[in-house]
Amino acid sequence: MDTPDVRDELFRHRPARADIGRAEVATTLRFACAGTLGQTAGAASVPVLEVPTGCARSAERLARQITDLFEIPVVRPSSESLRIVARVPELARRTRLCDGTGRWVRGLPPSVVAGDDAVLAGAWRAAFLAAGALGGRGRAGLELICPSPETAMALTGAARRLGVAALTRPGTQGDRVVVRDHADVRAVLGLIGAPRAAQAWTPDLRRGTGEAPVSGALHDANRERASQAAATTTRRVQALLADPPAGVPDRLLATGLLRARNPELSLQELGRLADPPMTKDAIAGRLRRLLEYADRAHPGG
Repeated sequence: MDTPDVRDELFRHRPARADIGRAEVATTLRFACAGTLGQTAGAASVPVLEVPTGCARSAERLARQITDLFEIPVVRPSSESLRIVARVPELARRTRLCDGTGRWVRGLPPSVVAGDDAVLAGAWRAAFLAAGALGGRGRAGLELICPSPETAMALTGAARRLGVAALTRPGTQGDRVVVRDHADVRAVLGLIGAPRAAQAWTPDLRRGTGEAPVSGALHDANRERASQAAATTTRRVQALLADPPAGVPDRLLATGLLRARNPELSLQELGRLADPPMTKDAIAGRLRRLLEYADRAHPGG
């Protein structure tokens, strides 16, 4: 599984809501544009927005979204770029890419940063299509090359809210957002709309230094221990749910039921399924307290 496979799957994804589509447009424009508006020549000068996407499918997708969501006409001067002349200030205002004074926002718009999980995933989807890659820098993982430190920080914060560990790193081409953990890479791919890529992705541990195979072996060993611990916890939770002790809080029983129904998922993945979503530490804490009730009901059992 490589970057073109992920991009191909993402290009076929269609946002389920208008606000998700608007987040994608805002993020794509933020990555594609330098943050300034040009002007047409002549006495009746008007703002013009040049949008180089670097990819014909990206240009086609963005043109369709701007037309459908904002009803603003788009010109295609080339297969890989767009030009917007009509109602440019309106588009900047409605995507929140300009603040109240007309200045270009350096990061992502507040409407995107404060959005729900689906909006945040939409921003990450657009960012990956604009400047994402798997296995960046010769190491297993996923990375984005961002147009500004503020954009990198916004996407790192979005990843954190989605339950994914991402880091911001400076680079010669721009600030990078990096996801290194193998499980987190799969989680990102699934969240942004590439479930087949998430299922098929395997890190290429032959890249990088000679220490990579050792790191991979350690990771596999840790994953095996985590899997065995999850299986043990699941069996104990299933036994408790079959005959719950008196006085167990409903919230703990609900978490136990979530574990019992999804024995193959990690704590982080269980946290995303919870309502409301929780961190993996919160899930682990609830399961631990739940099993304490079992220990008190059946000491030594």
